[in-house]
Amino acid sequence: MKKSRLIVTLIFLGLTIVATITIIVNAFIKENISAAMSQNLAKDISDVIKPSTDKDTFATIVRKSIGHFLLNGLNACFATLTLMFYTKDKFPHRGVVLPIGLFFGILIAGLSEFIQLFVEGRGGSWKDVGINSLGCLFFVLIIGIVYSVKGFVKIRKEGC
Repeated sequence: MKKSRLIVTLIFLGLTIVATITIIVNAFIKENISAAMSQNLAKDISDVIKPSTDKDTFATIVRKSIGHFLLNGLNACFATLTLMFYTKDKFPHRGVVLPIGLFFGILIAGLSEFIQLFVEGRGGSWKDVGINSLGCLFFVLIIGIVYSVKGFVKIRKEGC
């Protein structure tokens, strides 16, 4: 493996580990602390963008979009990119790693909701597992599209 590809692989691996730890640690946070964190983040964002919804609705949107969709999606994205760079010479078609990265993201998403079943004041939710999983799917699909377009452009250049 080239040194530059090894460095990129290790960076994505590090980001995957940080995102996974963040998701799992946040699953263990009690409901009142988690709600306060969400409210503070929503307040900071609303001070900047001035949303047209009430504070509670906006806080829920922020919690679901950032805390569930975005964080879990990025986790799956980083895991997929780690696998893509690590297995570049091992698999002739990189699309093989897309479902593996997606599975990893959904596994962590489900685990975080399962942990919440045992945390005071919290409870796991199938709806949240769905939001988490949609984030994973969205980001992995983006990676797949980017690599497909990149491969198509490369084939077109070689063919002309």
